[in-house]
Amino acid sequence: MSITRIPQYMLDTSGPAIPLVFNTLADAIASPLTPLAATIRTTGRVTVGDGGGGTYVRATSSRVLGFQDTASNYWDLADPICYPEHGGAIAAGSTANGPTNKTAFQRCADDGREFVIPAKTYYVDPTVTFTKGGCRGIKGRSVVYCTGTSSADLFITNTQESCVFQDVYFQCGGAKSGGAAIHLNSTTNSNNRSRVMGCIFASYPTGVMTTNAQDYTITDNYFANYLNGLIVQNDVSPDGGDSRVFANMFATTNPSAKAIYQINSGGLKIQCNKILGGAYGYYLDAKGGTSMTTQSTSILLIESNSFEHQSAGAINLQRAGSADSSISFFHVIISGNQLNGNQSSGTAQPNVVGIATNLNLKWLVFSSNTVQLSQYGGTGLTISVASRVAVYGNIFDTGGSGVGTGVSTGANVYGYVGKNDYGGSLAAAYAITNTTNTAVINGG
Repeated sequence: MSITRIPQYMLDTSGPAIPLVFNTLADAIASPLTPLAATIRTTGRVTVGDGGGGTYVRATSSRVLGFQDTASNYWDLADPICYPEHGGAIAAGSTANGPTNKTAFQRCADDGREFVIPAKTYYVDPTVTFTKGGCRGIKGRSVVYCTGTSSADLFITNTQESCVFQDVYFQCGGAKSGGAAIHLNSTTNSNNRSRVMGCIFASYPTGVMTTNAQDYTITDNYFANYLNGLIVQNDVSPDGGDSRVFANMFATTNPSAKAIYQINSGGLKIQCNKILGGAYGYYLDAKGGTSMTTQSTSILLIESNSFEHQSAGAINLQRAGSADSSISFFHVIISGNQLNGNQSSGTAQPNVVGIATNLNLKWLVFSSNTVQLSQYGGTGLTISVASRVAVYGNIFDTGGSGVGTGVSTGANVYGYVGKNDYGGSLAAAYAITNTTNTAVINGG
């Protein structure tokens, strides 16, 4: 084909560019016509119609999703959004596509523009790391299968920008012993204002993990058959940026599972979630966490959730390892929750809500909760150490007869147990170890 036959409008850079069209990216790279055009378009990346086509414009330097033509000119994808196919991903297929799709997803992540996962199924090997921009899965039930047995995380965000994962179905495709589908990581940068919303995490060891992330929102997700649904750890500031876990569904048959597992201190709001099964609903392990003595705004809020049938406890706050006197949380509010003890075991559940002896709290408010003890006994609320405590307006009952205690407080608890409603089938309404420091008001 003679270049004199190319219409002038395809070569004219002074006005709106009408692209020169090629079937694939390889055709555009190899063609001697590409250097003569102002804009080109491909109908596919590897094959026609494979979803990886796009419009390309001249660039001043090399680009991740661009190319270099036969005259050494640089080209870049003009679209503001990239899809996995722009990086060479193969939709559907099988686990054999895992390595190819990992490379393709990483290429899109390295490019830095908005990365959208469309309503298709992709098999992807871990790990894909985001360092430059956001990842957002659009509505349409896109499916990402994590292939292999590696315990590495699937998606890690090492970026300061907001990162959004939305409406993606994450399926663990192998016998993985660990790893998260999404890891909001900030070991080098402050990961702020990320959102995980409308996603499904099926049979993943951990659905979402946060490390030093702040001001994130995890909402309207479904976590199924996990080891740890959500892990929150090592907040970079004591207050943790006021992060929120809101209106999620956690359901598992794993007897060792923790729905929300927080390691070390950091402000967190846990509201309007439903948690079914597992060992614990919310589990805090404040091992060596930052002292909260001067952090008057550090708040753990557990409010309006439904905890049902956890075998070890609906809520458990403790400090593992050696005890110390630093404050793990300045202010803990547990209010308006439905807390149902495990009913299937033949032995008593120790505590529906437990605050261990080596965990120190500044202020604790436990109010307006309904606590259903195991029919085999146990204690509704056990508080071992807290500087200021207020327990009032709760309902404690048991499915058994003449078993269990509503509230139990230790020697180092200061505050009061106010008016609560204790079911007649309890063996004891309350057990106060130190009646000098812990007052019973209005009959407890």
